[in-house]
Amino acid sequence: MFELYNDLPMGVLKPVAERPEYRRSSRKQVDDRAWLRTAGGAARALLLDLSAEGALLETDLSLEPGTPVHLRCFLRDDDLGPFGIWARVARRDPADGDHVRLGVRFNYLRGPDRRRLQRYLDQRQVKRGWHSQFGF
Repeated sequence: MFELYNDLPMGVLKPVAERPEYRRSSRKQVDDRAWLRTAGGAARALLLDLSAEGALLETDLSLEPGTPVHLRCFLRDDDLGPFGIWARVARRDPADGDHVRLGVRFNYLRGPDRRRLQRYLDQRQVKRGWHSQFGF
């Protein structure tokens, strides 16, 4: 991470400490579908990354952090059909066009569905940060 020096020419960067990683489980990059349901309605969502504790998804519902949601996930390599997860919006980031990216933290996942999700995640590659592309 970098920030601009205020007293140097424009564009000169200085390193700053990276934000600490708070996740207890690694994220896996996925490209799966989900339905996102709230008290105010429902919409389709694209799962971008997934862990045992939460997910990053892209949708056209702009929800505030703290909003409870129910996800119905359709995992591509899983033949058992969709399963449901209760979650809460942890963060919201703008994305391209009319879509937003929502980080959600799982609140409740039944035991069999939790094991199923873990098996699915075990088959995926760990999502690496930008620094791994450059050998840092």
